Amino acid sequence: MPMLERVPAALLMGCAPFALADIGNLVVDLPPQVEWTMVTDEATNGTYNRVWIPAGTTVEDTELWMIASLKFDVERRLSARLVLRGLRDVAHADCTDLIYRRPEKIVLENHLLDKQHLYGVPKRFVKKYTSYSGGYFCAKRHDREYGTVTQHRVLSHRNTVFVVTSELRVPPTSEAGMLPFDTREDIVSFMTRMEASLRVVQDAVRIVPAS
Repeated sequence: MPMLERVPAALLMGCAPFALADIGNLVVDLPPQVEWTMVTDEATNGTYNRVWIPAGTTVEDTELWMIASLKFDVERRLSARLVLRGLRDVAHADCTDLIYRRPEKIVLENHLLDKQHLYGVPKRFVKKYTSYSGGYFCAKRHDREYGTVTQHRVLSHRNTVFVVTSELRVPPTSEAGMLPFDTREDIVSFMTRMEASLRVVQDAVRIVPAS
């Protein structure tokens, strides 16, 4: 992009700080160890709802890994932390028992300022997007024969909210946080999947500025 070459010079000449670019899309780098199938791809007036599940599975399976990316508009600005709290409240009402992971702040540099062009630019000019991740362990969903381990990544920018979700369905338990497995091999396998699910929201989300 030609604009990138001009950014440092413009800043050093005393121009006003660059505002954060509008976000057009969040790209999710799906875990490569799984073959994914998109089962939902809805888009309306710039918003979208996209859902992926492993090939060969269905959305009705009681043991499933599901990844979703959602973009929607709100009438008034909502912080990412407030959106996470709302998601947690919805989950709490839908679960027999629930424990949650405290929100974790994740800062992303404005992708319009490529790293190779930041040398010598004062930090006050480097704008950043702030997002949060959080999650919860649901013992059993009401009216469903499974529990869930859910991770969210939320980014709120102006009046648009982006939510990336990575959710594992697991056998139901009497208490949230209990591992519903009998063998060491099953426990290790589950912990590996849970770590991979967390990495989706922590490390595999990229911003695409609006054109």
